[in-house]
Amino acid sequence: MLVETVFARPGIGRVTLSAITDRDLPVITGIIMLSALVFVVVNTIVELVDPVIDPRLRRPGARA
Repeated sequence: MLVETVFARPGIGRVTLSAITDRDLPVITGIIMLSALVFVVVNTIVELVDPVIDPRLRRPGARA
């Protein structure tokens, strides 16, 4: 919201605030689902890349 306000660029924060104010449940549900999906995807990518970056997390005897 802060970046959107400072740079006058509409984004998901402003859409969320507007949807909450207008009680637009389908938009709020969509934003929540999108946020959850992004969270899961980012966490999955981090979990898969972390052993590649940090050799201490690899299994003993496993090859990279």
